[in-house]
Amino acid sequence: MSRKFLIVAVLAAGPLLAASAAQADKLALQITDGTNFALYNDGTTTFGGSASGTFTVAEPGFVSFTGRVGTSSFNVSTAEGSPALPTPQLTLNGTSKSTGGSIIIEASDYDQTTATSTPVLSSFSTSADVPTPTTTGTFQTFYDTNNAKFTGTNLTGGPQPITGAINQVIAVPGIIPAVSGTLSDSIVVSLTQTAGNTFEFTSSINPVPEPASLTLLGTALLGLGLFGRHRQRVWKKPASART
Repeated sequence: MSRKFLIVAVLAAGPLLAASAAQADKLALQITDGTNFALYNDGTTTFGGSASGTFTVAEPGFVSFTGRVGTSSFNVSTAEGSPALPTPQLTLNGTSKSTGGSIIIEASDYDQTTATSTPVLSSFSTSADVPTPTTTGTFQTFYDTNNAKFTGTNLTGGPQPITGAINQVIAVPGIIPAVSGTLSDSIVVSLTQTAGNTFEFTSSINPVPEPASLTLLGTALLGLGLFGRHRQRVWKKPASART
C-alpha cells in the first residue's frame, strides 16, 4: 500500500503569543495509521514503528514533513503560521492520493491563553471536480484545558461524517472557554480510501467576529453605500446646479 499526501497545517498564535518564538511554536502535527506514526511536537520529532522521515521548520509556526509512515509515503509541505492572527486559530489542509487504507491527520495548538470565552467555527470542506464516494471518514475538533493534544472536549458535537461528495462543507459553531491557565485546540481528520482516488480537503478552527465588530462593519458598509448614492446624485445634477 502506497499513499502520497500534501498536507498543510496552519498554526496562528495571537499577538501576545507572537512576541515569543518559543511560545509561537507550540504546535503538534501527527500522521498515523494507528500503529506507525510521525510526530512533530514543540520542536521535537518522534517516529514510531516503521515510520521515518524529516520534519522541517522554516520559522516558528511553519512545519513540513517528508517521509514514510508504515507502508504509506507522504510529502507534507507549507505548514504555515501567522502570529498576527487571533488566538485560538488552527488550520489543517491536505491532499491525499492513496492505493487504499486508512490514515489519521491531526494537528494541535497548545499552551494558549484565552482571557474571555471565544466563539469559534469548526469548518471542513472538500474541493473536487468529481465526487469521491470511495473516500469516507470523519472530521472533528477539540479544546482541552489540560493541554491534551488531538483530543479533549468535542467542539463539533462528535465526529462529522466525510462523504467524498463534491464541495462537501461542514461548519459547526462552538465555544472555547476562558481559562485561568492555558489550553489546547485540535483538528483530527480520519480518512479511509480505496485504491487510486485523490482527496483534497481544508479544515480549520476560526474565531467568530464579535457582534459589535459585525455591527461596526455593517455600519461602515452602509455609510459607504449612502456616500456612494449621494455622489451619484451630485454627479447627475447639471453643472450649473453643482456647488
